[in-house]
Amino acid sequence: MKVTGFYKLSQDYIELTKKVGGKYDDYKIRTIYCCFQDEINQNIFWAIPTSSTSPSKLECVKRYCAYKDSDIRSCYYHIGYTNKPAIFKISSAMPVPQEYLTQFFTRGEHLILENNKIISELDRKLRRILVVEKDNPNKFEQRITDIYNYLTQEECKTIKIKELLLDELEQAFPLVSQLRTHLSFDEYIKLVKTMRADGYRAVGLYKDGKLVSYAGFARMINLYYGEHIWVYELVTGKTERGKGYGKLLLEYIEKYAWDNSLTCVALSSGLHREDAHRFYESHMDYEKMSYVFKKDLQKIK
Repeated sequence: MKVTGFYKLSQDYIELTKKVGGKYDDYKIRTIYCCFQDEINQNIFWAIPTSSTSPSKLECVKRYCAYKDSDIRSCYYHIGYTNKPAIFKISSAMPVPQEYLTQFFTRGEHLILENNKIISELDRKLRRILVVEKDNPNKFEQRITDIYNYLTQEECKTIKIKELLLDELEQAFPLVSQLRTHLSFDEYIKLVKTMRADGYRAVGLYKDGKLVSYAGFARMINLYYGEHIWVYELVTGKTERGKGYGKLLLEYIEKYAWDNSLTCVALSSGLHREDAHRFYESHMDYEKMSYVFKKDLQKIK
């Protein structure tokens, strides 16, 4: 799947749209443009339907494009050029897994949008549409939020989250060591056993019976958060990242906190882990509260 490429949408996806109550009336199944990859589930791409131009269509679209940038209606459409003039129907954008798409070829080659100005404008407009959709779920007739949730739930049918027993914690070491690279197996087991005695809990997310994501947390109390949950570890296997598993585990922990009458979940994240920071702030609504400092006393002579 190539971002900025053009694809044909399968009939199965159109039926899926109708299944969740959305509207897709284009009987020709026109070409769609792959704008960008979803930041949480990297199997999903955000796609914009296109249509050919006509004098009457162009006049209508130009009226929308003429709205001020502050007016969201200015983002509903874009007039661009691929191998011919085209209308990009941005407010009809959809989250599409790659298995529902096939490449669109012209003259034997996969059609790719190469105009950087058009690429940038389509990206900007679609991101604004999705911000509006986040604040007003299912604002648009295709029911973006319902489609996205349905796709996520379908994937979750083969997912299981469970608390890990000691022998399962031992089996989790190859995964945990991707985050805690400084620990040997023996050090990990020794620490886990000590931490468990102090209330440390670990949960694993299994996909098709395989452990792919891990979280460790404990109930804590201090003067600034009061009683709260502190997340020590959150890691997904290298080959499984970008599929939303970290989000599911963090939501599991948040539910655990709420069910136990706790209203705060906190964690720290390395300064270099900028992708993780964006995930916590943009997708999980966590606030950046402070820096964490440490001093290695072994280095003091």
